[in-house]
Amino acid sequence: MVATTRLGKSQQAGMTYVFFLWFILVYGILLGSYIEITSTQTKRLKEQDFINTAQLYIKALEHYYKDHQVLPKDIKQLLCDGQTYPCKRYLRQLYKDPLTHQSFIYIYDEQKQIIGVKSNAKGNVINAKLRESYQTDSYQQLELKVITQKTYSIKY
Repeated sequence: MVATTRLGKSQQAGMTYVFFLWFILVYGILLGSYIEITSTQTKRLKEQDFINTAQLYIKALEHYYKDHQVLPKDIKQLLCDGQTYPCKRYLRQLYKDPLTHQSFIYIYDEQKQIIGVKSNAKGNVINAKLRESYQTDSYQQLELKVITQKTYSIKY
């Protein structure tokens, strides 16, 4: 028996190539949508981390105000009070902004006391509830401030 070979192209070889191109196209589309979804979820998690970390600063400022009736002029006063022994810690450490991985920007009042924190991140807020509750669209306008109730006595 002698083996014979055909000298023509089979239709199967062309169909395999078309199927391979179709598979690569579908795989690329699915991979692109997966990357978009995960990046949006990552941004939302960073936003939530920002709010949680900023609220830690706000609670520390409120506790400091409750104890001293003034707000601190230096953020390091929240780490170690220095007025009592052992020193009272309102914050364990200076936390970084989860959006930028840099230090928070501190908001000061007229007496140079720290009243809040904000971010230097660029971009728009993704979470709709966050936009509504803080009434802002961008990260740079998102400010969290402490609310102190100063009472004034009026003498008659």
